Amino acid sequence: MDENIYNGTFIYLIIWLIITLVSLAVFCLWIFWLCVYISQLNPIVFPQRRTVKD
Repeated sequence: MDENIYNGTFIYLIIWLIITLVSLAVFCLWIFWLCVYISQLNPIVFPQRRTVKD
């Protein structure tokens, strides 16, 4: 009886760990995508204009 409880608990812990890691990876990749998207809207480095003297 005790062995079945331990095995079942171990299986649920493994499933919980997989779900947690996948959820964390999705959240981190979404934050990364958001940072890349926002940085393209307002770039930090602007092109330098050269003034032409006549």
